[in-house]
Amino acid sequence: MYNQFTKTHFGVSQNIDEKVYQIELEIDQVTGHYISLFFWHYDQRFELRKNKKFRMTFSCALNGELVGWVIQWMNNVRVVKPKALLTLVNKIHQECIDFNNHNPSLKHRTLFWKENAR
Repeated sequence: MYNQFTKTHFGVSQNIDEKVYQIELEIDQVTGHYISLFFWHYDQRFELRKNKKFRMTFSCALNGELVGWVIQWMNNVRVVKPKALLTLVNKIHQECIDFNNHNPSLKHRTLFWKENAR
């Protein structure tokens, strides 16, 4: 049961749908080297390309932990595919900008629960 769960999840949070996506990230050389030293997903692969950037690939569903993980690397990681992940990363960036510029009151909400992700 655990092995099946880890094949479709990045971390333990709820996936936004049942699809499994081919994830492809481009990472700068320094950050890519650092990230490649750790275990993030069971089928992660790293390749240092001729342009001196790392390419990280793996397959899993999309969830808040994956989006948060990508965002934590700031402008050192680029989402190559899937477009659905890029859309989510951009959506959260915009939510943060809007939130901080308009100073609304803080309240807990999870944008990636299935009922909020649509």
